[in-house]
This record gives sequence, structure tokens and C-alpha cells, in this order.
Amino acid sequence: AIKEQFHVSYLTVQRAFNRMIACGFVDSIPSKGTFVSERQPHLRRFALVFPPLPTKDAGFQNRFYEALIAAASIISDGNTTFEVYKNVDNRESREDYPRLLRDVEHKSLAGMIFPFDPWPLMETPVLSSGIPYAAVMSGREKPDCLADGRHGFSLFMKTAVGHLADAGCRKIACLAHIGLDASNLAIMLRNELESRELQFKEEWLQAGTIGMAEWNRRLIRILFPESRASNPDGLIILDDNVAWSVFGEIVRMGIKVPGKLKIVSHCNYPFDDKPPFPVDFLGYDIVRMLSDCVERLRNPPGRKDR
Repeated sequence: AIKEQFHVSYLTVQRAFNRMIACGFVDSIPSKGTFVSERQPHLRRFALVFPPLPTKDAGFQNRFYEALIAAASIISDGNTTFEVYKNVDNRESREDYPRLLRDVEHKSLAGMIFPFDPWPLMETPVLSSGIPYAAVMSGREKPDCLADGRHGFSLFMKTAVGHLADAGCRKIACLAHIGLDASNLAIMLRNELESRELQFKEEWLQAGTIGMAEWNRRLIRILFPESRASNPDGLIILDDNVAWSVFGEIVRMGIKVPGKLKIVSHCNYPFDDKPPFPVDFLGYDIVRMLSDCVERLRNPPGRKDR
């Protein structure tokens, strides 16, 4: 009846239904027929979009991204599901960009969540589609972007410095990853430490490189030279990837952590494992963060029908 109504071939009709089934708008039940889905994707299906990773293979080697996927599986239920898109930027040749673009064009998403600043996609159909999106950034909001700034470095830095100060630390070092802006980070760290009358030295702010064990080993020996009374007594690790893959790696190589050194690190729940050195984790609850993003996408600020 449909092919006569629209004057198309059976193959065209079948392709259209296959596309609607793939997008989740209709369900095909064997021996019964094809029915409109009771759970429409544009109301419950959220995209979890990840950028290209600076690694040789395309797998997830970022603990934050791995934790988000784990959190998505915890949150998923009949009313909320997640679709993962990997290695997405503004190049159509990237792994999942065509699939994301197809789902955006078909309006089969309730919203999109970016655990990074999605600026490479600003001029693409992905972000100009009208589908709401949230980006986990450091409070830098863009038009139509529900940026969640509660989880940026400034809040964590304040919490970490306070924690170490309460533990009696007075000389605090910081280990970041190589991609951060060293000048801005130094200003942020210096201001926070000086407000509590704690010591700061430029050489106590260093950056590690994931996967470069020998360079990281040398870096730590500069940061914590043996038998020096002026060594830092507290260490803030800004990235949990650095905690495991940089600091943890050089500990496994035999570099001893100073006995009185107190370490705090960012972390991303729901991970339960710990690196091979004593550390207090002060990270946020990533399951709650992802739930908050979904709620903000379903009920954007200022929407009149809330």
C-alpha cells in the first residue's frame, strides 16, 4: 500500500523502513510486522561523542573517557540510552563522524554530550542541527552550549590545595599533562598557594607525557631529587591519566616516592582500582555529572515548558 501511495518501488520502501529501524523509530517484530517504537530515539537516545586520541590505535586509552562509558552503562534504562561515537572531529574520514552526522540529520538523538571543547565541530551540521548539546569544559560557555563548569581545574585546585594544607603540607608541587597551558596553570597554582601562605616554585610545576617512561623518570628525579630537605611535601596530580600512566609507571620502574610526600589526584568514578603509590582521590562523581548533563539537555535553562 505504501509503495502505491508514494509511487515508489518495494526496494525503496524496504530501505526506508530499514533506516527507520536502524534509527530506532520503528520496531520489526518477526511474524507480527513493523510497528512504531514505543520509545522514540529523539526522546531517550543521547550521543556520547569522543575526540580523536593522540595514540597509535583508535581504542579508548583515556581513563576519563573509559569512565564516561562505564557511567553511561550505569545510567542507561528504558528512558535513557547512550550511543558512543569515537574519534570524531570535523573530518568526514574519521571513524564515527559519518554515523553521527547521519543520526543528527535523522533527528534520532535527544541530545549530544561532548567530554571536550567541541570547537572543531562548530561549523559542521552536527552542531547547527538544533539538537541540544552539552560540553564538559571549564566554564567557558558558547552559544547553544550547555557547558558544565563545575568540574574544571580551578575548583579541583582549590579543593586539592586545601586538602594538603589541612594535612600539614607547606611546599606543594603539581604534576599535569603536557597539553595544558603552563603559564595559566602556574598563575592559578601560585594564587591558590599564596592565599594560604604556602610555598611555590616554578620548578615544582611539571608536566608528564603518557607513554614516555624514560622522560617521565628523569622529570620526577628533577622534581624530587634525593636527600634534599627543600623537596615538596605535597603533590597535586591534575589528571588521573597522569596518575596511572606517568607517576604510576615511574614508581613501577623503581623510583621511590619520598616517604613523607602526600599526594592528591583527580579521579573519575566509578573506577575502584588504584595506582601503585599512596594517594587521596578528590575527583567528582562522574555518574552524577553525566546524569546532570542528561537532565540539562532534557530541560535546558530558560525553557518555558519545564
